[in-house]
Amino acid sequence: MTKLTKVIIPMFTVFMSSFSSFAAQLSIPDSFEFLAADGTTIKSGLFSRTSSIPLTNGMHNIALRYNELIVDDFSDSHKFVKSAPFIISIFIDGDDLFQLKSDSDLISNDPERYAQKPKIVISRNDGETQYKITQIQVKESGFLSQVVHGSTHQNFRDFIAQKTRLSSPNESSIVHSTKASTSKHIVTTDSETVQAKKMLEYWWQQADKKTKEAFLEWASSTTEQE
Repeated sequence: MTKLTKVIIPMFTVFMSSFSSFAAQLSIPDSFEFLAADGTTIKSGLFSRTSSIPLTNGMHNIALRYNELIVDDFSDSHKFVKSAPFIISIFIDGDDLFQLKSDSDLISNDPERYAQKPKIVISRNDGETQYKITQIQVKESGFLSQVVHGSTHQNFRDFIAQKTRLSSPNESSIVHSTKASTSKHIVTTDSETVQAKKMLEYWWQQADKKTKEAFLEWASSTTEQE
């Protein structure tokens, strides 16, 4: 797996950052996952996640969840620990940088307990900010099998997206695309590489022989083209 990991990981650690003229930006650690914002789903894959989103001035409803890959204490294999989705309602009125972080030591000491009731705090570059958190009591089932077979979990994400719709169509909305003239920089940090490696190892442990062979064939053809 070592050689394969070195070749494949860069392919799945692409975290795009947009540097166009949006009013603000919300960033999250790799242990959390964006699901939707203002009625629009935010795509997320097994090997890559959106680490920040741009926000225009106005009200925003953003759905997230805690989603961490950990080592099982009993089997030494990897498994996902997820919380139920929750929505953050926040008003943007400037070009601030917002950062979401865990507000509990349980995220490190006992991830499974933390997932039952995740506590977060959002700060901005010039001080505190006000926001509202709404819990959504719904779970996504069959995650691994859907990932292996290429499903995007659209029903689950569409349901969450509906929960984030703003009450008025005139209210501010999130923008997911940038102009072609805007330059983009792909940056991979050490923590993102480690997370991608953990996810790749987890998927490899769970995949059947046929899936592994297909994956190796694809990886080989991809590297030959570069």
